[in-house]
Amino acid sequence: MNFNLVSRLYDAVVLLGETPETEWQNCVPSKSGLMTVLDVLKVHKKFWPILEPVLIQLQSRWGSYIIQKTRKQAVSRRLMVEMGTKIFNASAPPKAWP
Repeated sequence: MNFNLVSRLYDAVVLLGETPETEWQNCVPSKSGLMTVLDVLKVHKKFWPILEPVLIQLQSRWGSYIIQKTRKQAVSRRLMVEMGTKIFNASAPPKAWP
């Protein structure tokens, strides 16, 4: 994606007095991307208090999404470990093996 071109197009739209429409309003961020943004905001709000409302807004909007995804991933990991343990135990030699 050509970010310079996108930037110039948005500038032109705003200078013409129009509201820039984006398709991003309905997009869902990745969990890792969202966590990174939240972590950065937490660190930087110490130096720029104006970021506090942005952090609160993001946490209130996406907090349940993060928790929900984390629970799904934890269940998936647990199932993978259980399956891996069963496979490992099934392929292990008998205990009486010399």
